[in-house]
Amino acid sequence: IVGLLQYVLNSIRITPGQGLKDIANKLQEFLPLATDIAGCVVTDRGKVIAEERLQRLQILSEMLDSELNP
Repeated sequence: IVGLLQYVLNSIRITPGQGLKDIANKLQEFLPLATDIAGCVVTDRGKVIAEERLQRLQILSEMLDSELNP
């Protein structure tokens, strides 16, 4: 999930004119992979952290979608 944030931030720097809709789309595209990544965590503590971060990512995606599509 940290990788996604780095990717989004890097893409903003590389393409400064990129709109929020493009970022929202990239986030939506990444969510299935993020879910798979969170499901592959082995340790109990890691599972808790991965689930928390996945939930935050989903909330961020939902908030962004609600802002862009009122």
